[in-house]
Amino acid sequence: MPNGIDAVSPLPLSEVERSIFALDGAADEPAHYDRMGRLYDIACGTRAYNRLVWGTTPEASRAFASRVFGSRGTGPHVEVGCGGLLFTSHLYDDDCGRECVLVDPSIAMLRMARARLERRHGKVPGHLTLLRGNGLQLGLPAGFATTVLSMHVLHVLDARVAFLRALDGLAAARESTIGFSSLVYTGTFRDRFLSMLHRAGELSSPITADELGELSHDALTGQTTIDKRGAMCFVEIHR
Repeated sequence: MPNGIDAVSPLPLSEVERSIFALDGAADEPAHYDRMGRLYDIACGTRAYNRLVWGTTPEASRAFASRVFGSRGTGPHVEVGCGGLLFTSHLYDDDCGRECVLVDPSIAMLRMARARLERRHGKVPGHLTLLRGNGLQLGLPAGFATTVLSMHVLHVLDARVAFLRALDGLAAARESTIGFSSLVYTGTFRDRFLSMLHRAGELSSPITADELGELSHDALTGQTTIDKRGAMCFVEIHR
């Protein structure tokens, strides 16, 4: 049984693959990134792609993830839509006494996360749980986590408000931090990339930074700060 969940709140888990778990009864449905996860990992991890297309850098994403994770020294951490841990694997190098649950609906992406962890550590560290699950229906207890992180997920979802409310419910009501990022319209040439990816079915309908701020205000509780880098907004909510 993985330590990440079981040590805090025992839940009926089953091992669907080596070191990858799911809540008992969870449907095993194909996920969009099952077929394109490796391409995403290769392209989106490069400095050139991030700088040219979106006006940001991988370093900015990693620094944001570190800031959210490090904002609380104790309590469970949940990364929703962890993918292959492209921007977040460094967070989990050390066991700080915090249980970490890394969630993604794509089994292919979770295999990539497992491989990345095994390259760094020789195994999946004991304080981590790789969990196949849907961010809208995780099945974790309300107020489970002191830090909740979701990197580059919101802009692919149509149900934005429901997703943000799910993050809100997952975080403890006090002494917790929620962090997420999203692409937004900028009024520049980058908008064409967003619109093109939306038409191709890879992104949901693009929004502006102001609209993102309104969504955050309506769906989340806490003090919100938004750091905009090119077309990428990094949003933190502190309680």
